[in-house]
Amino acid sequence: MPKHTAPVDEPNASLAPLVIVGVLPPIEGGEDNLLPKDAWLNPLRVEFELWSDHSTRPGAFDRVQLIWDGDEAKPIDEKQFDGPYTEEDLADLWLEVPASRLSEGGHTIFYKVWSWNQSPIPRVTEPVNVTIDKSPPVLAGDRKMAFPEAVVPPSKITAQYLTANSDQVLATLPDYAVKKVGDVISWYWEEFPNSQLLVDSLTLDPGNVGQPLHLPLKGDMLRERGNGLRYATCRVRDRVGHEVTTLHVLLDVNILPPPLRKRPSVKEATGAVLDPLFYGVSGVTVVIPRQDDEDLGLKREVFWRGYGELGSHHALEPNPANAREYPIPPAAIVPNIGAGSYLPFLSLDIQVLA
Repeated sequence: MPKHTAPVDEPNASLAPLVIVGVLPPIEGGEDNLLPKDAWLNPLRVEFELWSDHSTRPGAFDRVQLIWDGDEAKPIDEKQFDGPYTEEDLADLWLEVPASRLSEGGHTIFYKVWSWNQSPIPRVTEPVNVTIDKSPPVLAGDRKMAFPEAVVPPSKITAQYLTANSDQVLATLPDYAVKKVGDVISWYWEEFPNSQLLVDSLTLDPGNVGQPLHLPLKGDMLRERGNGLRYATCRVRDRVGHEVTTLHVLLDVNILPPPLRKRPSVKEATGAVLDPLFYGVSGVTVVIPRQDDEDLGLKREVFWRGYGELGSHHALEPNPANAREYPIPPAAIVPNIGAGSYLPFLSLDIQVLA
């Protein structure tokens, strides 16, 4: 039979640190032993390893006590183990904090071992912290993201705005109580305010937890998701698992070029063929058909792209007598003369006969 020795009368001697079951993994700058959402509805289990100099004979008892918030006079839980230790005993090396004691805030926990030989001094572990957060974040103000005044209705997000602002729009998250390391900020941009179409997310760290949070809407994303009315929302999910979503902000986007136009035609051409009758004499006339967005007051211009600078022309203004007709001077026709020559004109090939 192994020889018994008296236990060492020093705190922490031969005692492994306790293990709190079910807490979130540690992160830099985060709260210690943080319980996930709703974990406080069940008892908190604490496990420990078998200590050295444990009892090895029947009738010699070791007693383990779990101390919550430093109240050593009233252990939160305890067990007694009779030597020698069996596999069943080793599986029973755990204690619990009742759910009724898992109140919000910070707590301390440690365990102590009273040895089989009735030593008046127990061995104890160092206290560790336990954090319980039952409160979801609370958004301040109107609970909406703030946008630059230049893009708030009746103004729009325009291509000019993106060009002047590093190809992005910066939204500012409303402040909330309380920002903590490990919180995840996710923001959304979509046609309906359902906070499903994610733009990006950000996890708070010690470097940004105390700063105003500016959330970028990049130009590439805005262009990909198109023109029109869009809803902007943001969701805050704290490390515990509570979530809160901002109220939506409705913005208007007008950054993409207009849709494909109805093709123009050359008045003097027969289909796509331009007869020599019109070479260098009176020029030609480009006719623009009525467009779907014509009533929006958009200015129209015509680009006659021929061979070289002399064979091209930029018609800025229409014929004063007919707003659909743009004159192309004869000087821009002559350089394009040649057998089999084709003049690419706004996706319409005009053949110029010799």
